[in-house]
Amino acid sequence: MNTTIFSVAGVTANDAWLAGGSFNGGLLVQHWNGTRWGAIATPASTSGVGNAVIAAAGNTVWAFDDESNSTDNPVALRRTGGRWTTHQFPDFSTINAAAVFSPTDAWAFGERFGSAVSSFVRRFNGTRWRAVATPIVPNDASAVSANDIWAVGQTVASLSTSHQVFAAAQWTRGKWRLLHFPRLRLPAGAAVTLPHIVALGPANVWVDFAVSKGMGIFPGTVLLHFNGARWTRVAVPFKSTFMLANLARDGSGGIWIAATTNSGLNQYIYHLRAGHWSRALMPSVSGDGTQVMSIAPRPGTAQAWAVGDMVPVQGGTPQGVLLHFRA
Repeated sequence: MNTTIFSVAGVTANDAWLAGGSFNGGLLVQHWNGTRWGAIATPASTSGVGNAVIAAAGNTVWAFDDESNSTDNPVALRRTGGRWTTHQFPDFSTINAAAVFSPTDAWAFGERFGSAVSSFVRRFNGTRWRAVATPIVPNDASAVSANDIWAVGQTVASLSTSHQVFAAAQWTRGKWRLLHFPRLRLPAGAAVTLPHIVALGPANVWVDFAVSKGMGIFPGTVLLHFNGARWTRVAVPFKSTFMLANLARDGSGGIWIAATTNSGLNQYIYHLRAGHWSRALMPSVSGDGTQVMSIAPRPGTAQAWAVGDMVPVQGGTPQGVLLHFRA
């Protein structure tokens, strides 16, 4: 089956959600009830999934289905009381991350394409989605609380220039605060790209970048930490990678990061806690490589969920995969 699981969200130890795509059958959503994962039917209008993001809080779940069609328009699906409500977003937009705090407070972060790239951030007030201006074009976002939300991406000010500038932005006290990164020492001709962010608190924020050169990914990773006053670069225990998955909190003050080396399709999830790194090789079957797209802690435990797909090393159809980590 040609499937990929793009996103996972843990609400409690016994409540988690995942979203993915069957490129023949549309959006896939499953729910963990503490005992097993079960498929959740979604509206028949969703089809041709190009990406999927899921976020939940309490009894409110939002799934964002970036439909792979002629106009690449995302659909926002809200599930309350066991029923879905559909909200259509504008054409040529995509959702990269989301946060849900209550039935009347949810955020969607992404970008819009067309004649030019622009920021696409929407906030739900219980009735409708409203546009929120932001100083960056969000590639990723992470929320500590409804009053402490972080996003990372290219600055809007640099969109019209030949030099791409990345920065973080914090939503606090009803407005955005822009935080620039320090100058980074990179190999000649290389640049950072595809940033992810995870916020553990207002003075504990992590950002990672892949490194690009020319028209492709150049082996390398940049990891930055914000302590409330300044950004510092943190060494990673791997030197070569061609893909990074979303950063994630571990629920105990540490972070997870998945990295694929350039040796076959082997992927490890690295764990940083109290200054110490450890790693775990992602399980796979013979002839396949496991690629993680998203990681989420299982709240109240030392466990985590990871989702993605298994890709045949010799080429072929990917198969969606769900992994459960136990310390």
